[in-house]
Amino acid sequence: MNIFKNIYKILPITFLFLLLSILLPSKIEAAQFHFKSYTLSQEQSIDDDIYAVGEDFKIDGVVNGDVVVLGNTIQLNGTVTGDVYLVGEKINIDATVYGNTFVFGNNTSIEGTLAESTYIMTSILNYNADTQKDLFGFFLESSMKGTIGDDLRIVGFRSNIESIVRGDAILLGDGHTVNDMNVTGDIFYNTTLKDIAKSQGVDIDDGINVDMPTLKRNLKFNLSIILINFLSMLLVGFVLITLTPVKSIEIRKRITDSTTDLLSSLGIGFLAAVIIPLPLLILSFSVIGTPLALLITGLLSFLFIFGKVWVELAFGKEVLELFGVKEYRPFKSFLIGRVITVLITLIPVVGGFYSSIIGLLALGAIIRMKNDYFSMAKKQVTIKKVVKKK
Repeated sequence: MNIFKNIYKILPITFLFLLLSILLPSKIEAAQFHFKSYTLSQEQSIDDDIYAVGEDFKIDGVVNGDVVVLGNTIQLNGTVTGDVYLVGEKINIDATVYGNTFVFGNNTSIEGTLAESTYIMTSILNYNADTQKDLFGFFLESSMKGTIGDDLRIVGFRSNIESIVRGDAILLGDGHTVNDMNVTGDIFYNTTLKDIAKSQGVDIDDGINVDMPTLKRNLKFNLSIILINFLSMLLVGFVLITLTPVKSIEIRKRITDSTTDLLSSLGIGFLAAVIIPLPLLILSFSVIGTPLALLITGLLSFLFIFGKVWVELAFGKEVLELFGVKEYRPFKSFLIGRVITVLITLIPVVGGFYSSIIGLLALGAIIRMKNDYFSMAKKQVTIKKVVKKK
């Protein structure tokens, strides 16, 4: 099993869960998690949020909560009282959604009633819905009918827009065809924006120069820090992998051998990070316990920070397997994983979540490995005792 094909699904949805918990302070519902194809029939109604990762999903019933789905084919036909987040290859929506709708796909068809704003990123879009607020779109080709309750803002090519737009329409890109009579507000094309800029003495074709010497200095400084951190962690990783070749393999197995291993390590790492600080705080109140608390804190900090080496090694190996490299090449795998981490950490917010996630993965995988070793040793002792008795 190539777990990397599932990792690209698991990690984004993990980030999404964290983002939702922070950015959407709405009423908290119970949650259902599905990690394989799932269908909610028309007769069914659930009072939970749905989080799903898998192949095919069809929701015909009523969901009194949010819907978050990452899959191959997604069909949303029912009613959702919360927000909808869909990521898939083929997405068909013909539903009533009372919250915001977020769609990221390749081939997308949207009908029904969307009570809040709609955000779409797709290659091909067929739109014939009623969005009661704003619609934001990024696509290569689209056919748009239906209605938009406020502003339409899109970036795309080869768009045929017959929608009724009750606000302004900002159409960036080439090949847009729009019925002016259907747009209540103003229509802004590329040429319109260029004319506005020229009236202000700015030629967009020549570029817009913004003199920000402080930002440039800070950017150079940050790039230097990133390069130093990259090389330092690279050196530490090569040393750790060289000194612990067997443990590197065992830890990697507990991260990417299966989806269950990945989720188990992440869950145990999260529980450890939540539960352990309280006993350490209690220990630190005593003279005898303080050194022990400091020692354990230092050990956990080391595992959280430098344990990422083994997670990056595991991810890098999966990338190599995607390109047909089946042999175990730890140093090359780690180098690829390190580059992936650096690139992702450059993204605001997401980078911090990613770093935290791989730290928790490392912590959980190491705890699982130590627990497995302890269980094996315990079994061996038991076997020896039984043999002696015989």
